[in-house]
Parts: sequence; structure tokens; C-alpha cells
Amino acid sequence: MSQHRFEDLSASLHFVNNEDQVRDKEEPTYHPLFKLGVLVNVIASWKAAVHPCKHASINESMILFHGRVGFRQNIKLKHHCYGVKAFALCDASTSYCIKYDIYTGCYYDYDQNVGQGCSVVLKLASGMPAGTIFYTDSFYTSPTLKLMQLRMGIVGTALKNRRGMPDVLKAPPRPNAKFMFKDHILAVSFKDHYDVRMLSTVHGTGTYERRTRAAVNSAWDSVCSIQMIMKIFGETIGDCRKT
Repeated sequence: MSQHRFEDLSASLHFVNNEDQVRDKEEPTYHPLFKLGVLVNVIASWKAAVHPCKHASINESMILFHGRVGFRQNIKLKHHCYGVKAFALCDASTSYCIKYDIYTGCYYDYDQNVGQGCSVVLKLASGMPAGTIFYTDSFYTSPTLKLMQLRMGIVGTALKNRRGMPDVLKAPPRPNAKFMFKDHILAVSFKDHYDVRMLSTVHGTGTYERRTRAAVNSAWDSVCSIQMIMKIFGETIGDCRKT
């Protein structure tokens, strides 16, 4: 196929009827992804052929795009700074993107009662098998996120000013780690390289012993069990960043 023919076909490729598009942005039925609606639904249907493992991560992913769209994002920490942002649910073992939800800026639909982060988790968790454990960062983790009702779990870092966070965990976690357990949710704060606050619905309040580096002799100290999963958490949430 010649280049000119490819360009002609690309210019004429349409998935919907443009006459059905609502062009007035003030109308409640306006949708910025109208022209890609059919294609997005077809790609989303592929998840039926995927059998995910027990662990999955939720994070933002950037789709490289330099075109003219009103919801193009600029995230400097991503590999592709400019593009379309999508909330992705990735399998922890294969790094395969199971589900995604494209962020359309001010037109993005979410439940304002629970916030954008919790709404994203509930959207992506819909249809996942029971027993799935989601690993998230502080944007999505919240004590008000009720995944136990869906028979699913969540592990992630949390902000100290989240709605429902215990007041005792808002103070700096010095000198020892602080635990609170309520309604099957473990809230813990501890000092690592920086102050860390985490929420988990799949771990208990036990401790374990580890050897720490000292100037002369190594010593043993007791640290919270949530630090044991920090490595697993970092590897799992990193699977989403690979996309």
C-alpha cells in the first residue's frame, strides 16, 4: 500500500456517524470521546478473554498524543509527558492492562460523594473476580472505599488528610509505628525514609524482626508487618507504570 493511499484511508476512517454528534459543549449529552465510543467499547470487551491473577495495580498511564484535544495532559513524571491520561488496571504478574478509563478533564464523570480517586477504583474493580487485591497509591486509597462489600481487598499508601483517617495517625510516626484496626481496615503509620501512612484490608497487626545496619554491630528491632509488604507494593504498583 502506498503512503498516499494510507493517508486517504486514514482521513476517511470513521467509527460513528458525525451527524449524531452533539457539538455544543454545554449540553449534558456532550461527550468528548463520541467518535471513539465504538472502538473503546470493542477494546474494553477483550478483558473477557483475560484471566487475571489475584494481585492487580491501579495507577495513571499516559497515551502519547500531540494532537488537538481539550483534555490533553502534561505530567512531567511520566515517560511520555504530553498525551491522554488513562486510569489503568494492570495484572501484577504479566503487566497486562486489563481495564482502563480515559480521563476527559472536566467532562470526566465520577461520584462526587466519594471523590474521583475512589470512583476510579470502583469503576475498574467492577467485574473483577472476588478475592482480587488492588495495590494503589495515595490518590486512590481512602478509608471510605468499601471494597469488602465486593469481597475484594486493597493495599496502598494514604494521605493524612483523607476523610476518615484517624487523628492519631496524622501526627508524625515517631519514635514507633502506630496501628489502628477498625471495620477490617488496618491503618498504620511508620517512619521509613520518610513518613509513611498505609491502609490495608488484607493484613493484620503483627510484627517481625529484622536486622538493621549499625556503626559497629548489627542490631535487631521490631517493625510493623506492613513494612514487609513495601517491596511487594512497590513492584506491583510499578507494573502499571510500565504501560
